[in-house]
Order: sequence, then C-alpha cells, then structure tokens
Amino acid sequence: MDHRPSHRRLESDCPTGRLMSEARWTITHEAQLAGSDGEPLAMALAADLASRGLLRSQTHNWDDRITVATSADGRIVGVICWRLNKWNRAAFISLGGTAPTFRRQGAYRALFEALVSEIRANHAEVEHIDSGHHIDNAASAAMHKALGRKLDSLGYSFPISRTDLEGRP
Repeated sequence: MDHRPSHRRLESDCPTGRLMSEARWTITHEAQLAGSDGEPLAMALAADLASRGLLRSQTHNWDDRITVATSADGRIVGVICWRLNKWNRAAFISLGGTAPTFRRQGAYRALFEALVSEIRANHAEVEHIDSGHHIDNAASAAMHKALGRKLDSLGYSFPISRTDLEGRP
C-alpha cells in the first residue's frame, strides 16, 4: 500500500488496444516521478537512451507526473513521464517507454490512451499533448506514427562550448 501523501493514484484496468487486445495492464497516474513505483524504470530508460546517443540531455524532471503500467504479477511494464505546460496549454511527454521484455505487446499504447483519458477528464485547460524524440531514434518515430501523432515541428540545437565558432579557446 502506498502511504506517500504526495502521490495521487488512479487505477483502471486498461485494454492495450489494437496490438494485443487480450493483454491487460493496471495503469496508475502519480503526481510525482520522484519516489514513484515507475521511477527505476524511467531512469533505466533514460540511461539506455543516453548510452546509445539518443538522449542529448535530461528531459525529465523529478517533479514531472508519471503514468505507470503494471503487469498482473506486479512488474512495472512501462512509464510515461509528463508535465503540464500552462504557457502553451499543453501536456508535454518528457520521457516514455516500456521495459525491454514487454515491448511490442501494447503496453505503451495502453499508457498513452490512459494519459489521454486522464487529461480529458482532469485537465480541461490542455489542448494538445507535445512530445519528441532524438532525430536518430527510428523506433520512437515509428511508435509516434502508430499512435496517430503528427509531426508538426523540428528542433535544432547549438552546443555551447568553451571555444568560439572557429574552434579557438
């Protein structure tokens, strides 16, 4: 039983949708990533992306919200870390993914559908969900497309270094 007062848990038995309709996950929405049941998986996913050069910098914050999928035997299957951005009336997905042994079983679809339901029910101010991925992350691009997300912008980065544009210190 979770006795942490900073976490609000909403549990629903959510079908995984089109990919594997017979599987079911328990979906919980927690008010804070730090200390949540999904935190270890979120950190492992971030470390994996970073080790493969697919995470330029830390995108998630300790105070992001987190949506967690759990299997019937209590294993954490997947997570979506997200935050409300009032300035542009959006929810922003800062990190998401599934544990390697649960990939391609519909868990992330279930998480995303549960997040959409949570936002529709409890965050009337939100008009859209924003997210992104590293330009070389083909798996993430395919997942975004499969979930019906539309590519609407590109981002550019300019690294600040200790040298000038010609490479002089």
